[in-house]
Amino acid sequence: MTIKTIVFGNNLKYLRTRAGLTQDDMLTVLGIKRTTWANYENGSSTPYITELMKISDFWGIDETNLLRNEHLKKDVEQGKLVPRNLNTLMEPGLHYKTSDDELLDSLEEILIRVQAMIHQRKSDKKATEKSSRK
Repeated sequence: MTIKTIVFGNNLKYLRTRAGLTQDDMLTVLGIKRTTWANYENGSSTPYITELMKISDFWGIDETNLLRNEHLKKDVEQGKLVPRNLNTLMEPGLHYKTSDDELLDSLEEILIRVQAMIHQRKSDKKATEKSSRK
């Protein structure tokens, strides 16, 4: 385990929990197995570049910040670093707000949209499985 893998793991866990997602949700959202995601979070492994790019794109945070920024949590909470992709999950025209209360309202809106996306993907998967059994 290196400092880089620990920092990366801490950053992933922070972003995931801040968004209200479980490790299982990451399978639905990104196609990454829970055990693989857990290994990333606990620092026992790091992804190949293609998977790192997929994670980076999802959070809207460049790979360098994900891998090396030991202050990512602080930077996000102070508004110095805004996960771009979370804005795209909101209605067009809405943007992050600056006060803590407004930021929490924005994050709640994002969480609702992510949960709806997850629910829809699960429903689609069940429908596909049901139709393939016939």
